[in-house]
Amino acid sequence: MLKKSLFAVAVVALLATMAPAGSIKLADWPTTYVYQEIVDIPVFMDIGFYVFIPDQDKLKIKMSQTSGQSGEKHSYSGSCNVAIQCNFNMKLDTSRSKVGSWEGDFGSSVSPNTLSAGGGTVTVTATATNVRLTTGGFLGGQKDVRVGTVTLKVAPQ
Repeated sequence: MLKKSLFAVAVVALLATMAPAGSIKLADWPTTYVYQEIVDIPVFMDIGFYVFIPDQDKLKIKMSQTSGQSGEKHSYSGSCNVAIQCNFNMKLDTSRSKVGSWEGDFGSSVSPNTLSAGGGTVTVTATATNVRLTTGGFLGGQKDVRVGTVTLKVAPQ
């Protein structure tokens, strides 16, 4: 009986090796991998204040005489428009400083003195009153003499 079972096992083994069998090729796997969404992560940032004045180098205020008084005292005024781009509501102000030692009262202002986010155009004005032309070393006939500086200032509203 042992011989018969050994013969049966040999026949089955021979038939198994002769039968064509399919093979699995991993390179031809029919599945395409697809990304799966698993988590949403919120992203935060701090947004700073942004102010931009285009063509700053072209801005200047040219004052001209507005009235004459006795004793060689005169008044002058001038203004320029300033375009401002910003991302916040702001309030505006000016400060001024004289250049040279001329006598007189130097003033400045800005209108409007508030702007909404996005920006707009403001008018910056410089004034000089009670000016004595005989002081400060300014000689008649000079053109484009720098007599002061107006500084535009902004702050969040």
